[in-house]
Amino acid sequence: MSYLSELRGVNPEAPLPPLSSPMLEPPSLNGHPSSPPRSHPSRQHSPTGKSQGSKSKSRERGRRDKRERRPSAADSMLTLMLVEEERNSSNLKALLQITRDRLETETRRADATESRATLAEARAREASNRAAAAEQAQHRSELDAARAHEEIKRVQMQIETAERELRRVTNELQRLTRQKEEADNAAAKARDLARKWQSALRDHQAHDEGRQEGIRLALIRRYDDGKEDGWEEGRNEGWDAGQEEGFHEGRKAGFEEGREMGRREERRYAAQLYNRWKDTPRQLDENEPVIPDRSFFNNKGRSESQERTRTWVESVVDESIRSHSPKPRPAWLRRRMTPEPFLDER
Repeated sequence: MSYLSELRGVNPEAPLPPLSSPMLEPPSLNGHPSSPPRSHPSRQHSPTGKSQGSKSKSRERGRRDKRERRPSAADSMLTLMLVEEERNSSNLKALLQITRDRLETETRRADATESRATLAEARAREASNRAAAAEQAQHRSELDAARAHEEIKRVQMQIETAERELRRVTNELQRLTRQKEEADNAAAKARDLARKWQSALRDHQAHDEGRQEGIRLALIRRYDDGKEDGWEEGRNEGWDAGQEEGFHEGRKAGFEEGREMGRREERRYAAQLYNRWKDTPRQLDENEPVIPDRSFFNNKGRSESQERTRTWVESVVDESIRSHSPKPRPAWLRRRMTPEPFLDER
């Protein structure tokens, strides 16, 4: 194992060893210039490896040979000083290398520490964020818990209200059940009583229907009898009254129409006679006058009067049919008032 590796294995936190300087520690001259100088214990711990140790040994042998060749005191002093300087320079190089290694180690350690500090700071920020998030979550959970507590209270109040309502509905249901049972009992009694009354009512209705049927049959029979009797009596009375009334009315109307028609016929006949007399030649005046037969005019006027009377009777009959009078139609309107003369003559 080399001296450098041993130095690298030294704890960096340990304090550095004191530097040995030939100025601080002068070599002791004991009068033996030819004696070789004592080697420093630190010489055995060269920072260079095995190659540096072999080189230093070869140099020492060369110097020893030179000292043997120059056994003078000044040369010995100079040699010792050079050896000491070389040794000090080697020590300084070794210390410089150790310092450089320790500086690199400290730099790496500082970088690692800085990295750890940065990581710790990041972790601290993350922890702070987590703490803030946890605090917010705790606050939200507290709010949720408060809301849940309020909701639980509200639900409990609703449950209590529902229980009270359920008890009230149960009591009401029991009361209605009792009322239903009472109503069923009353309905059963009412049905029994209704059956009894219905039986009695059917008996009474059957008795009354039989009585009413007898009365109805008697009324129908008596009604038919009375209707026939009344119809006959009314017909006879109407026939007599209509015959007398029609006779007088027809006589009066026929007299008026006959007189008026006679006047018209008389005027017409007089005008014809006047025209005929006016147109008759004079030689006829000497002959016997011709007197016309008045029966011809009488038969003709009578037939026209009878035709007018028949037309009047038919019009009166049609008018009575259209009027729908509640009174029975007189029988004299359905028969001929007076016999027709021309039929009698035939």
